[in-house]
Amino acid sequence: MKTWSTLSAFLAEYGSAAMVSVLAVKGSVPREAGARMVVAPNGSFKGTIGGGTLEWDCLKTAQKMLSDKTDGYELQKFALGPSLGQCCGGSVEVLIEAFDIEQVHDVALLSKAEEKGVFSTATSLTDGRVKRTISGEASADRVTDIGDGQYLEAFGDQLSQLYLYGAGHVAKALMLSLAPLPFRVSWFDQRADMFPAHVPSNFRCLAEEKPEASLAAAPSGAMVLIMTHSHDLDFALCNEALTQDRFSYVGVIGSETKGKRFRSRLKKLGCLEDLIARLRCPIGFEGIAGKDPASIAVSVTTELLMKRESLNV
Repeated sequence: MKTWSTLSAFLAEYGSAAMVSVLAVKGSVPREAGARMVVAPNGSFKGTIGGGTLEWDCLKTAQKMLSDKTDGYELQKFALGPSLGQCCGGSVEVLIEAFDIEQVHDVALLSKAEEKGVFSTATSLTDGRVKRTISGEASADRVTDIGDGQYLEAFGDQLSQLYLYGAGHVAKALMLSLAPLPFRVSWFDQRADMFPAHVPSNFRCLAEEKPEASLAAAPSGAMVLIMTHSHDLDFALCNEALTQDRFSYVGVIGSETKGKRFRSRLKKLGCLEDLIARLRCPIGFEGIAGKDPASIAVSVTTELLMKRESLNV
């Protein structure tokens, strides 16, 4: 979720809104520090801090602050035990802030920074107000407690770059699966009319006569997923991606037989064994056996998320 863009939209629609942020956690908890949600005066909200009674209580507090026109913030600590009806066993510190139309300019500045990507703020909880200044210091963690009411917060999504080749049935199902997830997808096909009329905001569609040439411009560390209408094109893309030796993932849709044939062809072309070993074909999470497009999309999305996690993104 783009927190500041959402908050800006809520202020424009409702005139006031609240932001709920997880500042610190200990033990077993439903969400990590830096999880946030934005709340409207009518109780509608976007984002989540983990659900359950914890989230419900924070929603009620946020609504009351907006109803009472409370100026400033509340800092609350929760033990996730029997008193909340949650058996996680950990503890959570939550910051609940009220915003009104007078702060729309400040929110707009932070929203603009968020549109450019990940950024950090030096955040101060003093004098009954929350003060944020955009910081040049990068924060590896979503929230860092510096002490004495001072925090370093990170906003914006760290998106994984995915180069997706082919716009067939599985790719279209994959589009829906990846839409809410932290991937920026460059989607290629030789046939411009294969792309849907509308795609999620994290997708861009590119009709390329020779899509394998696009790999030269792909950032190092990107993931490459190949599922075109042509086995020859699949192989050309696969060969190019592997021989460049700079992508974090190279996967090709297909059977075990297709995978064996591709590996044999790659070896005959002189591709190094350690590069060939990186090829994922078949693709997807092994525990999901369904072969319909939606099931394959879920399976492949699971694999991509697992790869993303292994890269500590």
